[in-house]
Amino acid sequence: MTDIVFMGPPGVGKGTQAVVLAERAGLIHLASGDLLRANIRDQTELGLLAKSYVDSGGLVPDELVVDMVLDRMLDAVATLLDGFPRTVAQAVELDRRFALAHRRIDAAVLLTAPRPTLIRRIVGRRSCRQCRAQINIYHSPSRVEGICDVCGGKLMTRSDDNTATAQLRLDVYDDQTRPLVEHYRAAGVLREVEGTGEPAEVGSRIVAALAAASPHPMVGSP
Repeated sequence: MTDIVFMGPPGVGKGTQAVVLAERAGLIHLASGDLLRANIRDQTELGLLAKSYVDSGGLVPDELVVDMVLDRMLDAVATLLDGFPRTVAQAVELDRRFALAHRRIDAAVLLTAPRPTLIRRIVGRRSCRQCRAQINIYHSPSRVEGICDVCGGKLMTRSDDNTATAQLRLDVYDDQTRPLVEHYRAAGVLREVEGTGEPAEVGSRIVAALAAASPHPMVGSP
């Protein structure tokens, strides 16, 4: 049984690596945002309760988010948590509730990269208006500037993909995540992985970091 928390700042490629690792290791990829939207869409009991907070402009309580995550986690043998927990309070509650099911977080993977690299990745992102394909003008530019290689559609920049907003998002991430990193470091499960370089190279580092400290062959196997 393997349960992994996946963390990383905006622009580090966490989403891409989480999907690849989940497929490679046979883990169920659970993104908290997707779970929240799915519960609201399906009008589950938890979803209706969460919607009442969303509609009123409030934050969904930690306990409710934990309920949604655990509801899905306990149906699976091995999971990868993407985007949750975000705070120490959420991590503590997750640990407590998970322990009741005789399970624990086996590893917390932290992808890292220098701030200038993260900002460059964020402000360089472009997405196709038609097919939603994504590129980065600095790392994976399209053959024709402003035009999607896949469908020929126009490439757009998200309104929040600018330097000022990127700096703010990284500041918020640092404030929220630093205590969470220390929580998992104290638990002895933190695995820090350098997130720069080609995606395949980063993926290999993640697998190696997990294999070095994990008895689970499905995580460590190439």
